[in-house]
Amino acid sequence: MKLFRLQRIWIFIALYISAIYLTLPVMRFFLNYLYSTLGKENLSIITNIILISVLPFLAFLGIRKGIFKTLLIVIPIIVSLVFILHMERPEERMHFLEYGVLGFMVTKALGLRFKQVLLAVIFISLAGSLDEFIQFFLPNRVGDLRDVVMNAAGGGLGIWVGWFLR
Repeated sequence: MKLFRLQRIWIFIALYISAIYLTLPVMRFFLNYLYSTLGKENLSIITNIILISVLPFLAFLGIRKGIFKTLLIVIPIIVSLVFILHMERPEERMHFLEYGVLGFMVTKALGLRFKQVLLAVIFISLAGSLDEFIQFFLPNRVGDLRDVVMNAAGGGLGIWVGWFLR
C-alpha cells in the first residue's frame, strides 16, 4: 500500500513539473493579460495576499506541535516573505511559491533523512535549472540564473515545511 502511495506522489510530481514546463511558452501572454486587466499593482497585491495567507495556516498546524516547533517553521517563512514581498515582479513571487509546493511534495515522496533531504534539494535545483534553461530558448521568455536561485530557495522552504509538518 505504501509503494502505491509513493507511486501516486511521484506521478503527481511528474504532472506538476510537466505543467510548469508546458505552460512556459504561454505564461508570458497570460501574465501580460493579467497586467492589462488587473494592473501590475493589483496583481502584486493579490499575489502578496496569497503568499501571506500561508503563514496563519502553517502557524495553526504548528501550534499542535508546540511553541518551539511553531517558531521553527514560522520564523523562516516570515524571513522568506519579507524577502519575496520586495521582489519587483509578481511572477517571481509565484515562482517561489510554485517551487515551494514542489519542494513540499518531493519531501513527502523521498522522506526526511539527511540523504533524502539532500536528494530533494538537488532534485528541486535541477528542476528549477531546467525551467530556466527551457526559457532561454523561448522567444518571449528569458532564462535567468537569479531565477534558478529563487526556484531553489522556494523549493528549500517547501522542503523545510515538509520536514516540519512530518
